[in-house]
Amino acid sequence: YLPPTKSWRIMPPDDLDLAYLCVKLSLRAYEDEWRIRRFLNSRGLRLIRINLQAKTMLPAFFIAEDPRDHTLVISIRGTQHVNDVFTSFQTNTTKIKLHRNESIVNVHAGFLHSARCILAKEILPLINQRQGRNLIITGHSLGGAVATMLTVLLQRGTRQPLPFKQVKGITFGAPPSVATNLDIPQVTSISMEGDLVPRLSLQNAMLLRDFYLNSSVDQDHFERKPAKNALLVPGKIYWIHSSSSNFVSGVPIPRNQRGRALLRMVTKEEHNKLILGWHIFEQHMLGVYKKNLGILRDDSYKDRFPQRAGG
Repeated sequence: YLPPTKSWRIMPPDDLDLAYLCVKLSLRAYEDEWRIRRFLNSRGLRLIRINLQAKTMLPAFFIAEDPRDHTLVISIRGTQHVNDVFTSFQTNTTKIKLHRNESIVNVHAGFLHSARCILAKEILPLINQRQGRNLIITGHSLGGAVATMLTVLLQRGTRQPLPFKQVKGITFGAPPSVATNLDIPQVTSISMEGDLVPRLSLQNAMLLRDFYLNSSVDQDHFERKPAKNALLVPGKIYWIHSSSSNFVSGVPIPRNQRGRALLRMVTKEEHNKLILGWHIFEQHMLGVYKKNLGILRDDSYKDRFPQRAGG
């Protein structure tokens, strides 16, 4: 049984609008400075800092400002350069101390190092000039994982809260980066349902190896609980079901709902299960995220303003 379409679009409309803007900002991080400036100008945003030369443990990014409400936006590029690959495949974990509740958690060492570099070199110098601003951090793939760690550091990584009014992290297809015992509600992690990358914890990589090397492995093999201290995708997790597929985790979609993107919130345990299919890598492409979020946003607009949509 599949719930009606509307019950799947549980993301609040304003959050959906913001997610659609962020997926476009994440796309711009893969482009050159001229295209980035042109896009920002078309949205009334102003570029204040840009670094498109990725280094080991420091991905490319840009920072923009909305002069209307002084919101700052940081868009971090995903894997594109050989130096990005070294960050992605740094599998070591490290412990960090989170303040306010004095907890110790495991995190991905490479993503943490990249986030600390951006924090120290780019964000801290901006604080004195721009106190009391809202801050939105976004990124795809590796960029999403670094955006996650940056949100963690800004929220809980310092003894005193940094002087931002509100900090949000919105990521797309981000790989696992934090331990299971870390809850960061300021992070919204969005994944295509068939995207393999957000499930590529070390444990799932080993399960995937078993699947391809051992033909006797069945689906139950992929439904084991994650290992203790395994790294997972944090925050509020949303799955997008692609408009081009007629199945949701093997459940057929009624004919009258086919061709529409669907969205639902899932638990960390559900999200960590491997879903294997022919399009697991295609669904990691950021253009696929943008297409389906655009469909979701258009459907939401039609629901909110049926008279305008009909006209």
